Amino acid sequence: MVQLLITGHAHFGSGLLSSIKLITGLQNELTAIDFTESMSATDLNTELKKCIENDTEDVLILTDIPGGTPFNQSVLLKTEMKNRSIEVIAGTNLPLLIEAVMNKNQESKKLIEHLVTVGSQSISVYEAKRRNTPSENLDEGI
Repeated sequence: MVQLLITGHAHFGSGLLSSIKLITGLQNELTAIDFTESMSATDLNTELKKCIENDTEDVLILTDIPGGTPFNQSVLLKTEMKNRSIEVIAGTNLPLLIEAVMNKNQESKKLIEHLVTVGSQSISVYEAKRRNTPSENLDEGI
């Protein structure tokens, strides 16, 4: 089983956790760590480390944007804690997170491949379809 952590700017993590609870029910293996205005990068690192240190499972940290502080601190932990299996994904969205929760029992590498596919395929643009209008010459038949 994979331990899931969600982190991002402001209340990104707790907001997604709230949605997950509504959609799938409470998830014990899912923890949200918000990076609020009052926190430093070191504060965030400390909070992430607390969640990871006492657990023996593989860890998957899901972040909002690549290159942002939550992503950077997660990557830093991955490099510092080489004795742990820690993976980091940026660009997390709700469909990706739902898949992560539903498939957390998979081996972490296989799960990550699946999540990257789901996350990228879940982005779409709505396009209105043009309705077929009845022919003006209906009384002429075929």
